[in-house]
Amino acid sequence: AAAGRRADARRRSGLRDSCHLRNGLGVWREPRELIARIGEYVELPSASTCCGAAGSYSVVRAKDSARVLDPHLDEIAAADLDVLVVVNAGCYRQLQQGIKRRKLRTRVVHIAELMAEQTSVGISEPSKNSIVVIPAMTGKEKRGKGEEVVKSP
Repeated sequence: AAAGRRADARRRSGLRDSCHLRNGLGVWREPRELIARIGEYVELPSASTCCGAAGSYSVVRAKDSARVLDPHLDEIAAADLDVLVVVNAGCYRQLQQGIKRRKLRTRVVHIAELMAEQTSVGISEPSKNSIVVIPAMTGKEKRGKGEEVVKSP
């Protein structure tokens, strides 16, 4: 198999929760369910704890931020992940830099990238329970047979 890919094409994927998404909004099951649908999901023991990005913390206190990140990088290396999925741009940057610094083979992807990759290769047909995402209307637009739709402010 090519470097970073398994012979059975089922990627080992882990997730780093976004502190805001998990702790602030209580969303944590759904990203795991999505990842498990397209590959082998591996739960990292510290997936729910901060990676050290913490908004501007990684810029303002880079050395402290790296110390917070290091144990997470040890876990990622030990899990032998093909892909580490993130849902936060700050975590993306933090983990990508740390993985590069450690020269790990794991690739960091945002969950939207992961889903887009799977859609483009047609990994699965939508089920009857699939959620259909319809882009939001912005201002005054036309829909269908010339009928005008105006969004309320």
